[in-house]
Amino acid sequence: MDPEHVGAKGVCTLSGCQADWGDCDKILETGCEADLLNEDENCGVCDKECILPEHCYEGDCSFQCPPALTNCGGEGLDTSDDPLNCGICEKKCMASGPTKLGICAASKCGEVSCDVNKYNINLTPDDGCEYECALTNNGEETCDTFDNDCDKQIDEGFDLATDVSNCGACGNKCGPYPHVTKAKCAASKCAIETCEEGYKDSDLLALTGCEEMIATGQVWVDAWNFFDPDEDGSKAHPFDTIQDALKVATEGMQINIQEGTYAGGLVITVPKLVLKGQGRTMVFMLGPQFGTGTSVKAADVEIRDLTVQGAAIGIEFNGVNSGKVASVDFAATAGGTNQEAAAIKVLNGGGVGIDDVLIDGVTGGTGAAGCSAWPGREGSGILIDNSKSVKVTNSIIRAITGGTGGYAQCACYSPGGSGTGAGVLLRSNSLNNEISLSRIYNVAGGKGGSNTCGQVADGSIGAGVMQSGGGGLVVDKTVIYDIRGGLTGNNQVSAYSACVYGYSVGAVLITNLTCVGSGKDRQRGIWADLSTQGLYGVSSTIIARLSEHCLFSHSGNFPSTLMASYSDAFDCKAGATSNAQLAANSITIDPLFVDEAKKDYHLKSTSPCIDTGKPTDEYCNEPSPNGCRIDMGAYGDTSAATPNPAAQSCPCN
Repeated sequence: MDPEHVGAKGVCTLSGCQADWGDCDKILETGCEADLLNEDENCGVCDKECILPEHCYEGDCSFQCPPALTNCGGEGLDTSDDPLNCGICEKKCMASGPTKLGICAASKCGEVSCDVNKYNINLTPDDGCEYECALTNNGEETCDTFDNDCDKQIDEGFDLATDVSNCGACGNKCGPYPHVTKAKCAASKCAIETCEEGYKDSDLLALTGCEEMIATGQVWVDAWNFFDPDEDGSKAHPFDTIQDALKVATEGMQINIQEGTYAGGLVITVPKLVLKGQGRTMVFMLGPQFGTGTSVKAADVEIRDLTVQGAAIGIEFNGVNSGKVASVDFAATAGGTNQEAAAIKVLNGGGVGIDDVLIDGVTGGTGAAGCSAWPGREGSGILIDNSKSVKVTNSIIRAITGGTGGYAQCACYSPGGSGTGAGVLLRSNSLNNEISLSRIYNVAGGKGGSNTCGQVADGSIGAGVMQSGGGGLVVDKTVIYDIRGGLTGNNQVSAYSACVYGYSVGAVLITNLTCVGSGKDRQRGIWADLSTQGLYGVSSTIIARLSEHCLFSHSGNFPSTLMASYSDAFDCKAGATSNAQLAANSITIDPLFVDEAKKDYHLKSTSPCIDTGKPTDEYCNEPSPNGCRIDMGAYGDTSAATPNPAAQSCPCN
């Protein structure tokens, strides 16, 4: 112990400090830490503070800066290497371009290159190379929601309100549409400007094109006229079968079908034909069992105002790029052994408009029994296979079930797997299809098979809308509920279900969807499975009462693959999201449906989902007071929306 620095009680103390240094913090361990010649807080003596613009210089508060420093606004700065005050106060070393950063050396400005993928957008040295970005598309800006040229602007130069190649969203092209000579983009929506001669746009829907033909002739069919020896297709002497009418049909002709029951198994090869029934409750077409009710192999064929019963495929459009089904009911559609089933099938074509149809009951075929049992087949209300630009509107699809797996008859051989059940099933390279203003419910995946050893196969996925491959799917203003996964061969729930499911799919846009569970296990809301190639954009949507997640994205996807904004994710037992994103502008509270027990998913006037949808979406179809903003859920921007009596109302053109 040093006796010269020990106090009376045996405690170490400082005996003194060197000249111009002081022990101002009274802490032994820091010694004489204060520079009394230069510290503004301890100038000359401890605790003597210099008040700006004065500084401590040689132990006195003074306006003079220490050597090598310059007084810049009351602050002593070294202007020899300060890029904000280079050589003199307030002289900034600005960069010559966004890949450079200004520096100061020996009181003169210079510049260095930014690091890779770093950019100095504002050209100032204040925040360095502040913008992190990687060039894409060879640095040329394109409309893809990315900053391709790294100028801190996204998709500049593209007007989504009027650009026919990027209408409302990047890559959304207006056309080509059936029989449209010129399309346009107005207010971010595709529209038809002119039609081919002989066609008109009656439904005002761009996707269906100029869908209505101007009929050039008519024939008549009446099932009760089978004793008429003079039948010639005239109204006075109608044919008694549709097949007879097809034999004389010419391009653009309308076949008028009177009240009665008719044999199906039709094949239509004449373009621009209209098959028009007297009414869906008066004209019944019986499809051949396990066959096709009507096979359309010509463009611009329209079938309307009747009911199709039986068959494995009710109506099939095969290899054509335009057509229409309107005001048609489908019932008792079922596949045979190893046979898929669908009320409407669009194969290797597209451009078909499906409007105001009721599909009630579709069952996929059972897998064949044998030593090697076959899987059950798909059951779907509408099957879109390698086709594009199909639009489904104002329709009801219900009671859809995938096929049951086959029974393995040899000892302990594997039982057959089950078939998918989907309200709308899109597969192969199906592109740019849309489902809107519709209702899909009571859909289930198929049941797994069993074998002689009591082993069972799992059930299959059930989905309101399912797409595998392709992309550009739009689901808008649609209600989907009571979707269930298939059962195992011994009736246990094994498969998940979803209102909307996609696997290996490009971009999917979901707007104003109402998705509700039914208390069953393994029910998901929106499900982005593995290998998703594009983004799922979800907005103004209500997802509620599910046993699993509201938003579920496979763990192999990026979290940004599935993102919802301005939406409500309520009472999903596993959580609102799994590897997905729910934007801060969304909510997780009760949407207050009118009557959930009766499946009435309109909103009460006190619902938090009224006037809280995406602010930029159209709302003018809602009743007054419209609240100046679209509602969440399937009835947003429709006449069925529920107004808040206390809301304001904005004028609409």
